[in-house]
Amino acid sequence: MAGQPLYVPAGVIPAVLLPFNEDLSIDEPSLRSHLRDVASVQGVSAITVNAHASEVASCTFHEQRRVLEIAREELGKLPIVSGVYAEGSLEAARIAKMAHEGGAGALLVFPPGIYTFGQRPIRLLQSRTPPVNVLTTHSGWLFSSLVLGCNGVLSGSGSVIADLQARLFRAVKAGNLDEAKKTHDRIMPTAEVFYAEPWVDMHNRMKEALVLLGKLPRAVERPPLMKLPQAEIERIRMALVAAGLLRDPAAASPVRAVR
Repeated sequence: MAGQPLYVPAGVIPAVLLPFNEDLSIDEPSLRSHLRDVASVQGVSAITVNAHASEVASCTFHEQRRVLEIAREELGKLPIVSGVYAEGSLEAARIAKMAHEGGAGALLVFPPGIYTFGQRPIRLLQSRTPPVNVLTTHSGWLFSSLVLGCNGVLSGSGSVIADLQARLFRAVKAGNLDEAKKTHDRIMPTAEVFYAEPWVDMHNRMKEALVLLGKLPRAVERPPLMKLPQAEIERIRMALVAAGLLRDPAAASPVRAVR
């Protein structure tokens, strides 16, 4: 939608997952529910769709447009960051035009696979005129990068732990590093299990986490991704318990007999 006010991404911006039905079609009701759930977290400043977290590489152009349409319907005035994932510049331009016309406030442009980019100093980028607003990603280093001056978080794990990311962001901005460290310590069990090897399964694990939390009806991935083994799902469950997001049944208080 041309003519929208300029949106500069900052703050906590979860990249949502994309639920599928058993026949691998998009599960639109579950997607709508997932969008509303993540957007309801206090401190979320925008939502990212059509990114790695939503398995965008397996989605057609028309599916990406439909995901954006649904996000726009469900999120109201909340800004949307839409991914641009393509190997060629012509297709990337086509996707970017669709996203702009569909109401995206910003684009998350992925470099083609033939390119790799090294890390650049945060302060250098943010000292440019105009400044480059640097966002951090990957829950393993959110704490340190926010302390160094990143202006927000854009992470697929925000589809599961948006509340913890928002708490961390607020604590760092307030200079309350003790509270930030406590929140970081809760985030780390999920980071360690989500981003374990093989790294390609990170978003499968996040879907399984949402199933365990009762927020998705099923965890279905499109090939070549595969269903996780039960042992790994159990590790995810224990990570959610360690993060304080899921109750451990084994820790429940025993029932005392009444005489």
